This record gives sequence, C-alpha cells and structure tokens, in this order.
Amino acid sequence: VVISVTNQNDNAPSIKNAESTGDIIEDSVTAISGSVAFADADLGNDHSVNVVADGAGYFGDLSAALANTATSDGLGSVNWTFDVDNNNLQHLAEGEALSQSYTLTISDGAASVAQKITITITGTNDAPAIVAESDTKIRTMTVSMAVMQLELADSPAVLFRNAAHGRLNMVYR
Repeated sequence: VVISVTNQNDNAPSIKNAESTGDIIEDSVTAISGSVAFADADLGNDHSVNVVADGAGYFGDLSAALANTATSDGLGSVNWTFDVDNNNLQHLAEGEALSQSYTLTISDGAASVAQKITITITGTNDAPAIVAESDTKIRTMTVSMAVMQLELADSPAVLFRNAAHGRLNMVYR
C-alpha cells in the first residue's frame, strides 16, 4: 500500500483587517498610508499584490507592497501608501471633495482576494495671488486734456492726476 500526500492550493487568501480609507487635505496632508492584513492557510504559497485605479483622471498614486508574506504562520500583511503633488490640488474649492477608489488584490498564484481602498481629497480656501504687477506712471493733466487723451487713445478709460487739486480722476466712455 502506497499513500501519497500531494500539496494542493485549496485555500484562497482572505482579508482579516484593512485600513481601507484615507483622507488627503489640500495644502496640509498630501501623503497617507495604511495596511491590509490577510490570511492564507497554504503556508508554501508565494504571494503578490497589485493595485488598480477604479477610474481615470485620478490625482496622486496609490502603491502597495507585501510587508509579511504569510509563509511562516499563514498571516500576512500589505502596506499601502498614497501621495499626491499638492500643486495638482490647487483647483479644488474650499470643502470640495473628490473620492478615488482603488482595488488592491492579494494573490497566492492560484486564488486571490480583493480589497477596495478609497481616498477622499478635500480642497481648502486658497488666498488670491497677484499674477502680474507693473508700474504705470499716472500723468498729471487737466480734465480737458484727459478727455482729449481718451478720444485719441484706444481705451475705454483714462486715469489721471488732476492738475487742479492733485487727486486721481478718471474719464471714461
């Protein structure tokens, strides 16, 4: 009588615990991390992890790596990180929130399990910025000179310093 014992991958990995959400805040928090704990009773399996964005046009990147391969005790873990260039978030209005979902898949070569990771990006109020600044000499002239300048210029208004009293005045069409 010959008895043969053959190793068979009969158990898919399973998620035990997951940090599956994260919050990014423009101008403040631009990188976060979390972990996913998994179990696989087949101790000899080599595990891999893959991340796929569930949509297009996302800001930032989510990456993941095995932290514990589950080969010694059947318990493994994956660490994930998300980071985004803050310059890419400046268009968000205060309180505006974007939700980005990713699917993190842990595979043992024969079977796999997936965990959704959701990142919420929230905008903040940005102070106005001076885009261009230039010095302009304001001419001193009489009102009649300013009206004549308006007629000659291709402009809807002329700002001038009134020769009579020194204050700024404007004539316009």
